[in-house]
Amino acid sequence: MEAVNFTNERKRELLSRAKKAFQSQKVRIPNNAKLRDDLGSIQRIVTPQGLVKFIAARTRDGHADRATALALALHAAEKHPEGQGISARSPALTGVNRRKHRPMRTRFAKAWRA
Repeated sequence: MEAVNFTNERKRELLSRAKKAFQSQKVRIPNNAKLRDDLGSIQRIVTPQGLVKFIAARTRDGHADRATALALALHAAEKHPEGQGISARSPALTGVNRRKHRPMRTRFAKAWRA
């Protein structure tokens, strides 16, 4: 696990990586209206001092949280390609809730189904 500080430079790095992945068609954007809205809500602003900032409107659904999560996932995938450093027995990979012994369900599961 790696802590990520959301400096302007780190945001630029994460969002640029995500944009390149979409443009090169290495990653397809799921047909999920909320994720697409989050991705579309991020704006790149250059201040009069020349500082580049990334902003997104805060809504009831969050602050472009889904887009940020996707950018972080792409960052992690690049740092650990082919599952390097990830245990095959990890609950996150098997989707097992050990307390109830049934598959975990999330509100985003529908968006990622084929």
